[in-house]
Amino acid sequence: MSSEFDEVLEHIVKRAEETDAGLGVTLCVNGLIIAGDVIRSARYFDKAVTFFNEMSITTNDPTEKEIASTHIQHFKQFLQQKGKSSEERHNPKYIHLDSVVMYPSDPQHPFGANIWRGKLSSVDAFSLGYGSWKAMHVEDVSD
Repeated sequence: MSSEFDEVLEHIVKRAEETDAGLGVTLCVNGLIIAGDVIRSARYFDKAVTFFNEMSITTNDPTEKEIASTHIQHFKQFLQQKGKSSEERHNPKYIHLDSVVMYPSDPQHPFGANIWRGKLSSVDAFSLGYGSWKAMHVEDVSD
């Protein structure tokens, strides 16, 4: 195991990569509290591709639509290739979360995200599970 990361958190991420069974965690990253469910990297990239599949282009200009569509297609291909990479599974450097709630320094104003990706080396502290406050302050952000 690497001394660059917390060994317990690194083990949780590796187990999620191997088994697709993650845990709920609460992370502290530079003062930001982030709560969510650990997921394998391939699932994160699949969800990111789905986001782009469901994305609509809001301009009526045909040139802008063409450029945006091409950009989205290239990014989706990139994400699909990253999802197939075995490097993340065998030597994770990132943690991927689903059903995320983030609490900035003012916990009265949390915000949610469907998925989140962060460097394992940036996590200052973590706890297993998340407090009951996760569900109390933010509506479900999943589709």
